Amino acid sequence: MVVASIRSKNPGAMWGISGKRTSSDKFAPTTNKLALKWGSVQTEYLNDGLNQGNNIAYFPSFMQGICAQLDMWRTSDHYRNKKFKDAIHTWSGGNNVPSYIAYCKARVPGLTENTVMDDAFWNSAMGIAFLKAQAGHEAGVTHYPAADADWIEAQRRVFANDTPPKTAALAVQVPTARVDNVLRAYQAALIGFGYHEVGEADGRIGGKTMGAIKAFFTDRGIDSPAAYPSSALAPAIDAAKAEGWHRPIAPARAYKTEDDLSGSLASLPPAKNASLISRITGWFSGAAAVGGGALKLLPDTHDTVAPYKDMISDWFGAVPGFAWFGIVAAIAIVTAYQVNKSKSATVADYQRGKIN
Repeated sequence: MVVASIRSKNPGAMWGISGKRTSSDKFAPTTNKLALKWGSVQTEYLNDGLNQGNNIAYFPSFMQGICAQLDMWRTSDHYRNKKFKDAIHTWSGGNNVPSYIAYCKARVPGLTENTVMDDAFWNSAMGIAFLKAQAGHEAGVTHYPAADADWIEAQRRVFANDTPPKTAALAVQVPTARVDNVLRAYQAALIGFGYHEVGEADGRIGGKTMGAIKAFFTDRGIDSPAAYPSSALAPAIDAAKAEGWHRPIAPARAYKTEDDLSGSLASLPPAKNASLISRITGWFSGAAAVGGGALKLLPDTHDTVAPYKDMISDWFGAVPGFAWFGIVAAIAIVTAYQVNKSKSATVADYQRGKIN
């Protein structure tokens, strides 16, 4: 079993939920403002055998977890600008303070009990060394498995207040949180029921999956469930499968037309343009083929339309042959452009969450 602070990429073992536990579920959405600030969305309750409700926030990357760790030490009134011996006493709750101090001093050159943990300290190599030592102590390992570059980048980001973007539709990063195979099975079931907003069954909790779970519970008439994998989810999914149930589609969605959606989906207008060009070209070619066939197969028709045929032939004959090739090429190029524009817009609509 991987140590909690390592598998959660949380070197400071920061809690994700402050206050008393209100659910028997293993996972819950993060509410700790500092953890949320640095990108945590999921929290795990830890089984300490004492039912104390201890929990730990999950972070998408080690670097973000380090940012939260440093930000807490730097900004919390419990630790900001305190002497090391006083800050570590508060941190440990007064437990095993001498051994904790000795552990850190042995790993942080120049650190003394009276070292002041101010901004100058946190923005130095000594500050990074202390964060590494603390992470190792919390995890019970000699070396916490985060790259040196992560600690340096985290220090830069905290002092620059360079927090993760709240929305990043055009710069999406694949989450690196742990994969949960049980959650993956839940996601696959939800997709099968018609909750395509889940995206992919990747075993990672996120806003889309939590939204799909909430919608599933609502559609099934389950009152006020948590919008995350709670103890109510598995039996609800099993019951829906047994019934052969599928997500109900609202009439407002079921009867949407192409014109209704053109204003909200950027991919539709160029697709409609390409379709129109293709239809006009097809109609013109079809009419020419039918007319030409009629002139050859029906003599009476030939005599009737001959004057018109000669007029059209004279008009078309005045256009050089190379120009006709140019016209055909232009039609093909415009059609291809509209199709490519539609494909690019479809991808963009997907990235922005307009389509699933």
